[in-house]
Amino acid sequence: MYGTIAFHNFLGIFGVIRALEYLGTLASYERPVIPLLVMAVVAVVLLIAAHAYLSSTTNFRAPS
Repeated sequence: MYGTIAFHNFLGIFGVIRALEYLGTLASYERPVIPLLVMAVVAVVLLIAAHAYLSSTTNFRAPS
C-alpha cells in the first residue's frame, strides 16, 4: 500500500510540475509552502498510526 501511494504521488508531482511549467506559473512555487508540508507530514503520520493500530487489533492472517 505504501509503495502504491508513493508511486502515485511521485507521478502526480511530475504532472503538476509540468502543468505549472506549461502555464508559466511554476516560478511562484519556488519556495516551500510550510502549511502544505506540515499537512503532508501529518497525513503520513496518521496513515502509519492507523496501520499500526489496525495491524495490532485484527487477527488477519495472510494466506500461506
